[in-house]
Amino acid sequence: MTNIIRSLGKIYAAFLGWVCVLSAPLFAAPLALPDGAQLVYEQDMGLGVALFGAGPADDAGAIATISAKGELAQRVWRIPRGDVSPLQMIDGLRVQLQSMGYTAVYECAAQACGGFDFRYALDPTPPTALYVNLSNYYYLLAQRGADDLIWLLASSDGAAGYIQIKSIGPVARAAAAVPKPLAPSAPVAKPANMVKALHDMGRAVIPGVDFMAGSTDLSQEPQVGLDQLVKLMTDDPMMRLVLVGHTDNNGPFDVNLDLSQKRAEAARAYLLENGIDPARIEARGASYLLPLASNATPEGRRANRRVEAVLLMPSQN
Repeated sequence: MTNIIRSLGKIYAAFLGWVCVLSAPLFAAPLALPDGAQLVYEQDMGLGVALFGAGPADDAGAIATISAKGELAQRVWRIPRGDVSPLQMIDGLRVQLQSMGYTAVYECAAQACGGFDFRYALDPTPPTALYVNLSNYYYLLAQRGADDLIWLLASSDGAAGYIQIKSIGPVARAAAAVPKPLAPSAPVAKPANMVKALHDMGRAVIPGVDFMAGSTDLSQEPQVGLDQLVKLMTDDPMMRLVLVGHTDNNGPFDVNLDLSQKRAEAARAYLLENGIDPARIEARGASYLLPLASNATPEGRRANRRVEAVLLMPSQN
């Protein structure tokens, strides 16, 4: 325990060195969090230096860290559902971070992290705001620059899930804003709108790629949106995409996760059949975590059964 306290003391020393020069909210373009996420804690700490956990706790209770300097803030949300695991919550955010140019530096689950020692070597948030089940949590550290890091800690108590996001960066951030009201994440109407959304927002719904409930088959109608992607990727050989499948909320999470993965793979297969290099396209499923519309209506459920294209950073190879 002495070693744990010593490790915490080093982190707190870094915290005490912060010089607060910015008090306005730092996060302008939020990640899309699971439906119903409730912000329960927020702290904007301005400009400072912080240590981010980058390795498991050793036998002495110490963890490897990465030091970063910049605008620092953290948020905690409560997800009022008990059917989503910590890994599923993280996976729902991982694709979005990847589309923003972040790369996973370190990730682990509960005991593989070091259990108690790892959890308490992180910046402690008031326990009234964040519940962490020490046998059921998942941690992800992502980075896209020397001083541009985000860590996510997700856990569940069986009745609700909790996500803490802590970030530091040189400019206004995209990681921990209060979730926006549900709205279409990109125009759905015309292929030209899809192209604009990809360039302006980095993501877009692929028009015409819709599915019947429970189906992973592309319709027999002309795939105008996918054909537009073929042309875009042919014209720009550096373009890389993640295709993200989505479902409505009919059925269990895991069933929908598999369904959404297969929908993304169906769209990817179409692009491969039309000559796109497999190394330039990934496929991921998001289950029902990121609805475009209310699942209370048939129209909303149909809109939620979709595939989105997310731009990746050009390959460095």
